[in-house]
Amino acid sequence: MPAQVLGGVIGGVPSQGTPVPGQRMGGVPSGKPAGTISGKVINSISGQGIKRAVVNINGGGFNYQATTDASGAFHVENVEPLEGYFANASCEGFENSAGNRSLTKPFGVQPSQDVKDIVVRMAPHASVAGKITDRDGDPIENALVYAMSYTYNTGAKMLRLSSSTNTDDRGQFRLADLPRGVYYIAVNARNIGIPVESAQLRVHSEIPREAYPEVFYPSAPEPGQATPLVVKPGDDVQGIDFRLSKVAAYRVRGAVAGGAATGAGRGGIQAQHCFNGVTMPQQGFLNTRANQDGTFELSDAVPGTYCINAGRPQANLPFGTVTVEVRDRDIDNVVIQTAPGFDMNGVVSVDGTAPATMPRINVTLRNLEFSGATGGAMAADMSLAFKNVYPVKYGLQVPQMQGLYVKSIRLGSQDVSEGVVTPVQGAPLLVTLGTDPGQIDGTVQSSNSSASGAWVALYSAKYPARNDLTRTGVVNNTGGFSFNNLAPGDYKILVLESPDAIDVQYLDLRTALERRAVSVTLTGGGHQTVQVTSVSADDVETAKAKIR
Repeated sequence: MPAQVLGGVIGGVPSQGTPVPGQRMGGVPSGKPAGTISGKVINSISGQGIKRAVVNINGGGFNYQATTDASGAFHVENVEPLEGYFANASCEGFENSAGNRSLTKPFGVQPSQDVKDIVVRMAPHASVAGKITDRDGDPIENALVYAMSYTYNTGAKMLRLSSSTNTDDRGQFRLADLPRGVYYIAVNARNIGIPVESAQLRVHSEIPREAYPEVFYPSAPEPGQATPLVVKPGDDVQGIDFRLSKVAAYRVRGAVAGGAATGAGRGGIQAQHCFNGVTMPQQGFLNTRANQDGTFELSDAVPGTYCINAGRPQANLPFGTVTVEVRDRDIDNVVIQTAPGFDMNGVVSVDGTAPATMPRINVTLRNLEFSGATGGAMAADMSLAFKNVYPVKYGLQVPQMQGLYVKSIRLGSQDVSEGVVTPVQGAPLLVTLGTDPGQIDGTVQSSNSSASGAWVALYSAKYPARNDLTRTGVVNNTGGFSFNNLAPGDYKILVLESPDAIDVQYLDLRTALERRAVSVTLTGGGHQTVQVTSVSADDVETAKAKIR
């Protein structure tokens, strides 16, 4: 079972058991006698060993990697002695270690110590299956079925596509490789992605067409009315059936004006249901292309509110959007005004004494309404330049910096310190950095014997969606935690005894458990110590059930 060290000392045991000579790739060995780590990766449901799992052991700047054998066992030699190692694993068919769902509790290695019996538990993926039929019970073939889950991007709540598939000739589907979570299952039986015929060839008709509406399980017209499906590791959920009925469908006609109306800038037209500000993944939309004169027609629009977009901001083409309500008739004379993207400049300044060597900061604008992002790397003169931005909402992301923090953000004269920016042509982005960060240390009390391995979330009370004002971590093996390089301000701290690291990132869950959080105020250059009582796994699950 070969092992490798990344960012530390390379070393391990090949399959025949001969140690590999050490080689340093980073990290500073102490010179103390090295130890070894051995253990096993197991299926958290069956308890069986998992073969060919990749194990990562991290701590103190050292990263050791090994692959399990047929029994799920692994072994690593030449391990630097220190406290605070964690082990996690990844393997096809199981929840990815990127979410730290298979992370062990922290453990230490003493000089010359052989640390044994480290167990990494991996949760197997789940599946959801069902059948799609029409009102007469006949199967609907090639219907698009997809599973979505809520996520957040700089505070914006959006449904993220987790898995999708099409029904077979019996109307059956199976969504596989789903991590544990809460899912919304939807079906769309319209033809997806097929351009309709030219608008000049269409004949207006007073006889309404019919089409299948998009339906959320079990029979809801929008996600807010749907029943969420709670999926546990290894679940094989059956019987998620839909019976669809066609409803009257209408046409939406109009024209594209501005940069995307004609010529090379002419892009696609997409219409997608708008659901109370919840951004949907690009599944189940209506689409067409504008004609040479800029006119367009969308067919098979069932009643509802649609966000209709023209152009492609992802491809830096002129873009525009309009909202249309379809009720009981065709809609005419819709005008989508488009405009090209524009460049936005900015500058980074330091309030205080700047470090002798200023780090190059990459400020990212992540589109909250469509996929894609644009970066503005800080130049030597501390200026910023963003290419092809649009007047839509972006989440501003600034990396955490040693000895520096974001003190304020302005767009021209507007304060946008909450981290959401809607670019305005001619308005510069002004980012001010502070130089007096502080530190918060804490100890955790638990109803269990130890809170070691519980998840910690520290976030701003004023700007809870700001990524740079949020920290997550794990309670160490002495029951403590520490966050440094923090901006002055008011914070809340939650500790969750949850097996799922993603829980500490959900704003709705933080809000539901806010009374269990500890509040702390940090002054410039200050150092605070707090005591936090952890939230039990049962209480976390109860809170999650209430917000589903």
